[in-house]
Amino acid sequence: MKITPLGADSLGTRSFSFYIETEDLKITVDPSCALAPRRNSYPPSPLEIKKLNETYKEIRKHVLKSEIIIITHYHNDHYPFFDVEIFKDKFLLLKNYFTGMNHMQILRAKRLCDELKKLKIKFDFADKKKYKFGETQIIFSEGLWHGKAKRQGKCISFIIKDKKNSSFFSSDTQGIWEESLRNFLKKENINYFFIDGPSLYQSKRTDIDEFITDIGNILKEKPETKIIIDHHFVRDLSYKNFMGNLKKIYGNERILTCAEFSGLKDTPLEAERRNYYEGKIITFN
Repeated sequence: MKITPLGADSLGTRSFSFYIETEDLKITVDPSCALAPRRNSYPPSPLEIKKLNETYKEIRKHVLKSEIIIITHYHNDHYPFFDVEIFKDKFLLLKNYFTGMNHMQILRAKRLCDELKKLKIKFDFADKKKYKFGETQIIFSEGLWHGKAKRQGKCISFIIKDKKNSSFFSSDTQGIWEESLRNFLKKENINYFFIDGPSLYQSKRTDIDEFITDIGNILKEKPETKIIIDHHFVRDLSYKNFMGNLKKIYGNERILTCAEFSGLKDTPLEAERRNYYEGKIITFN
């Protein structure tokens, strides 16, 4: 199984998009990216706008060569509402918008599904379903809350397995705090966790501590496992302290951002936005 992060906050945009290739399938996950319209009262910097365009170009290239597209929910940094025609001849696995969604996501999802039907693009609602393509299995969770505040509806996570490896993708759950998700993960021997952690500038310290404890428990119980943490977690520069502490305990090679997993330096442009506008030195790790 080959996994390529296409977009992530450590790579410069709001995104949690991946390209996954097995012997049986080519898959793109959450094929979109976005920018915060305001952060610390500042608009996106020119660096962010440039990176957004580069990232979507890369995502689009991988969508066009994929057979399967997974969309875990209907926020704009996870599906390209403006470019539905790129899904022609693909099979889409979607979050069911009939259950556990807020009003805005329902409207977006319905509009997307109506457009897919009009273009005769095949799709299925994937909640709690299993799919098998040759030796590749994709196992979806039930709907999971988009963070503990429970205001933004639900999303789906999934495990993908081939003959050699098993990987988990959390979407926007902002941790693994839901009991149903913990139970979902216990059933599988997972090699790679791609996890969206809590938003550090918005979350309670108790929720952040719970997330760090959960990560530590996984790493202690599964000594061969690697955990890639990104998305909401990387939108505040304090993520470096939390990641650094985990690396000291469990090793640099077991705790990574998407950028580090790709062999690149972190470029958390949104987290650096204030520094950009205030003329401070930006140093990417």
